[in-house]
Amino acid sequence: MQATSRMPTLLFMAALVLGSVGPVGAQEGQAMPGVINTKCRRSTDLRGSLAKMTVGLGFKNKGKEPVSDYYFALPKALADNLVSMNITGAGKKPMEFVPAPGVDGGGGAVHYKVLLGAPVPPKSDAVDLQVYMMFTNVMTPKPPAVAQGERQLVVFRESHYWLTPYPTTVMYSEVLVAGDVEEYSKQDPTEKKGKTIIYGPYNDVPAYAYSPSMVHFAHDRAFVTATSSSRQITVSPWWSEVRVREDVFVRHSGAALKGAFNRAEYQTKPKTSARSAAASLTALLPREAKGFYYRDDLGNVSTSFVTKNAAHSVMTLRPRYPLFGGWTASFTVGYTLPLSAAASFSEGRFRLSLPLGVSLEDVAADLHSVSVTLPEGAHDIKVEALPKGYEEARSASRAFLDLAPRTTLTLSARGVPPGGGGGGGGPRPQREPPWCRCAQPQRRMW
Repeated sequence: MQATSRMPTLLFMAALVLGSVGPVGAQEGQAMPGVINTKCRRSTDLRGSLAKMTVGLGFKNKGKEPVSDYYFALPKALADNLVSMNITGAGKKPMEFVPAPGVDGGGGAVHYKVLLGAPVPPKSDAVDLQVYMMFTNVMTPKPPAVAQGERQLVVFRESHYWLTPYPTTVMYSEVLVAGDVEEYSKQDPTEKKGKTIIYGPYNDVPAYAYSPSMVHFAHDRAFVTATSSSRQITVSPWWSEVRVREDVFVRHSGAALKGAFNRAEYQTKPKTSARSAAASLTALLPREAKGFYYRDDLGNVSTSFVTKNAAHSVMTLRPRYPLFGGWTASFTVGYTLPLSAAASFSEGRFRLSLPLGVSLEDVAADLHSVSVTLPEGAHDIKVEALPKGYEEARSASRAFLDLAPRTTLTLSARGVPPGGGGGGGGPRPQREPPWCRCAQPQRRMW
């Protein structure tokens, strides 16, 4: 019997679903006349290292024909740094959306089209939508460099109005900041309440209205981005485990350090001498993970520890030096999972369910990839629940004593938001898969 027939089919499922921009190459279109926004309420949260924006919309069809699509736009500066977008309708129902490159609103705005499903008839009740977005690298350090003990100040630039191709009856915006506000733009009515700046309400706002806004404030969070993140997963039925290794290259994109780093000052005054430096990073790993290690180019790094909560193994990583603005670091994190925590067997097929997103908490990745090497003999492989924006590639390799090639699935994407960890996969299987029954891993038992 050939080696490829020794194992039942393995089904690989990507367990973490990430919101993303729809597929490139969507049909072009123009914003339909007759639609008006009855309300627009926007909230921009700048308290973390990533900017999070939530927009609540209500619109009506005032035209004579049914409307099947709804359009909105983002300034190019935001669209270029978009890492996550989700849109929901009534009852928080997920809505499909695609880019709309054929719509030209001027100013280089990037348009998107929401597919409403059921057409909205004329003179019907208002339709509600919620748009959730996450951006990276949209808060710019000002000044661009600070001394070791100085606070980091950043500036966020956008518009007092939500960019839309439709007129809006009433529009309201709020900006939540992390620290003391140095200065901010004003367009009446404008109100500042503590660390929240409220713009509006603005009545009868025309389509594509744009008014530059600015908020300059203190922000002591480290702006850490993973320029590349690569996770290699190897399924080992001989040892009934899944081995995981993550290679990460990170960059602090905040205010650069002015002058030399003073370690003595940092050791004696860690809270005030490195306000915006990243002294540690947190990785959210599957709760069932064990056998952890943390290494860099010099070797093992012992300044790390692991705690467990109800959902994750929380691994705190302390690099050899704090990460200041403009500095970079690379490291490797590894662990193992019991095979029963990641795989299940049903109806003659195996299901492998593992986290897909970036493991580092509050860190987005410019480029992220996950490679899964399946056991020898796996065939008829399918990937389920793969988020939009990911590309899939397959290759074959052989390990020592393999009689047949092993299939490696590689899933890669650009601009991936935080969202690793997870519970370690699907439910515990009712019985061990045949290729895990080996009492002596050195021997083949089928």
